Amino acid sequence: MEKIWLKNYQKGVPEYINPDSCSSLPDMFDPVFKQFADRNAFYSFGTYLTYKELDEQTLRFAAVLQKNLQLKKGDRFAVMLPNILQYPIVLFGALRAGITIVNINPLYTADELTNQLNDSGATAIVVLEQFAHTVQETLLRVPHLKHCIITKIGDLLSIPRGLIMEFALKYILHQVPPYNLPNALNLKSLLDNANPNDVEHVDLQGHDIAFLQYTGGTTGVSKGAMLTHRNIIANLLQADAWLTLSNTNEHEIIITALPLYRILPILAD
Repeated sequence: MEKIWLKNYQKGVPEYINPDSCSSLPDMFDPVFKQFADRNAFYSFGTYLTYKELDEQTLRFAAVLQKNLQLKKGDRFAVMLPNILQYPIVLFGALRAGITIVNINPLYTADELTNQLNDSGATAIVVLEQFAHTVQETLLRVPHLKHCIITKIGDLLSIPRGLIMEFALKYILHQVPPYNLPNALNLKSLLDNANPNDVEHVDLQGHDIAFLQYTGGTTGVSKGAMLTHRNIIANLLQADAWLTLSNTNEHEIIITALPLYRILPILAD
């Protein structure tokens, strides 16, 4: 077949990428954490997160999943977070622990959340406090959900900015509906007390499932697409092949406007 699309490739874009160059996503991003340790990886609400800090925090969260929650390779872990600094920490930490991530729209109703949790078989969830009441409504209908981790908007932000934002959201804007989850764990406390050296190595291969990414459900009930580590590696390499052309000084800034839980994050240097 004549590859007519190649004539539209910019100069320097390769015809092929090698999705088998890395065995798994952790194998791909671990060297990045070390190589760019002192550079900023994420910025949100006035707070920077360096690659070194991201490395340590994700190891801490991986230890939480393995030691505190006793999750094993392939277990489903639901992530119900908007674009906040907690999201990359949770995501990369779960991948390092060999967990399959189930991204969930924070604006889901209790019925929508129930359907996705039951379909995916998720045994644990992390949720922003503003949406904890929705999780509470699902508990009786999702008996296999054993663990709930709650985080607040200011958990990883600088002081006093984080505290001010939390106060405003809860007491002025009234955007934190009351909830009752007595057995829920606090993400900040878990991270503060976790030991990054406790993470046990997990043998991951390209065929292992990294994400159960659910469709929008516009033509029926939302369905989980199984995305393997190799799938995402291929996607990252494709994006890198094009983005590298405009990367002249390795200090570019990418504005992330679309929800990470829908598009999946791209780890770029």
